[in-house]
Amino acid sequence: MVPSEESPPSDMAAVIERDLEYDRHRYEETQNPMWAWSAIRTTLEFEVPTPLWLHNYLFQSAMNLIGTAGDDRATASDKVLAALGFRSRRGHHDLREYHQEMLTIKRGGQMWGRVELKGESAKRASNDLSVELGMLGDRVDDSTLRRAFRKVKKRFSKA
Repeated sequence: MVPSEESPPSDMAAVIERDLEYDRHRYEETQNPMWAWSAIRTTLEFEVPTPLWLHNYLFQSAMNLIGTAGDDRATASDKVLAALGFRSRRGHHDLREYHQEMLTIKRGGQMWGRVELKGESAKRASNDLSVELGMLGDRVDDSTLRRAFRKVKKRFSKA
């Protein structure tokens, strides 16, 4: 990736670096390729150099994908998912697990805004947010929202 003429502001660069590091850590911990794709999206969106671990992932995926040519034992979509490193095991699927974690981060961010930016207590924020999300058809209890808030607070307090 060729860096753009304008680089992100230094504080934005720190946020991008922290996000890429988080994605790398989650990828290494879970082996879920969605974390690699999240990092790829970040490098392309903000025009920052692609880290070596992403190059390695893409190279291995390309080799796997090329290796599926002529293999007619599985459907095309199963071949592509497997070539990219996605797994499905005992009712858990990498795509679903990534979606669940990103939903947790989103909910935690909503809590963060209410607690850290608006000064609400965590209890009040989780109660109000739970009601608001429920009105939108998303049933989330208070304790789930408070756990999401703690997770996001932990993630963003690391620098």
